[in-house]
Amino acid sequence: MKTQPLISVIVPVFNAEKYLDACINSILQQTYQNLEIILVDDGSTDKSLAICDDFARKDTRIIVIYQPNSGPSNARNTGIKRASGTYLCFLDSDDSMEPKALQAAVSRMVETKADVVSWSYFADYLDERETLTKSVQVKVPNIVLKKGEEENQRLILDENTYGILGYAWNKLYQLEDIRKKGFYFEEGTSLSEDALFNFTYFLSVSSIACMDSCLTHYMQRPIQTLKNADCENLFALRLRVAEVKRRFFYAWAGDMEESDVAVAYMYFSAVMEHLKKRIHDTYRELHILLNGICQNRKMKSELARCKGRNANNRICLFLLKHRLNFFLILIYKLQYS
Repeated sequence: MKTQPLISVIVPVFNAEKYLDACINSILQQTYQNLEIILVDDGSTDKSLAICDDFARKDTRIIVIYQPNSGPSNARNTGIKRASGTYLCFLDSDDSMEPKALQAAVSRMVETKADVVSWSYFADYLDERETLTKSVQVKVPNIVLKKGEEENQRLILDENTYGILGYAWNKLYQLEDIRKKGFYFEEGTSLSEDALFNFTYFLSVSSIACMDSCLTHYMQRPIQTLKNADCENLFALRLRVAEVKRRFFYAWAGDMEESDVAVAYMYFSAVMEHLKKRIHDTYRELHILLNGICQNRKMKSELARCKGRNANNRICLFLLKHRLNFFLILIYKLQYS
């Protein structure tokens, strides 16, 4: 009987004692059994490390690595350096997998001979009591995307598609290729690190096999309010990711004009999301914030080519372009305060 290729599954762990059992058990219950499960404890201060060690005592496929806290990117990189599989997969410590996820992913990889496999997922919304309130299937068509092929252009520029492509936890990678090319997650980054990694890595490959099967449960929990400094960092990071995606679109979609329109919308979305996260600031503070953003020459250029996608953001885009800050802030205060 032919031996199954080994899959290295890397789980960065930080203070995840509430969710870790479900996460690890979902890996152990995979129908695909030839696994190397690397749990990288990133300096947890709760019982996460003890939970990892307990699982490792019961299953020899589990490797536990402890390191001082240095962020999820560093933890994933530690896992990549330790991994010995043919294939590589990531899972966050508060998420879980469907039992046939890895079997389906490997089958798709072998069938299509693609460089990367990416699958659809469940967005599971939880309240403060960890009760599931809603589960949404976020899907991409069952298709093989090939770099530069005109027929894939519209799909690649679709917001849902590039959203799914941006995550690391719904992918099967070829470990040797990542190692040979020297790709690692950007250390010191704990937001959007997946997108920075993937869209840069995708420039070096030629095919991505997508799957319409939802195989990962991405848990959506109530978000804590960010401090203003964190909001500023996130805003700058969103703009960086937009530029990385522009390079990906140019290479994969080919149509530079449509690619630029898609990226311009990301700039607009970043401004609106930034405003939403700062919504409890005073009108004066938000007016100064928007003035500063809109005086930037690069931002002006992006907003000028941006096209609204629904009535609400067309109104907001008009107000933003014409510096009608009071009305824009009023709309957002009424919606999100």
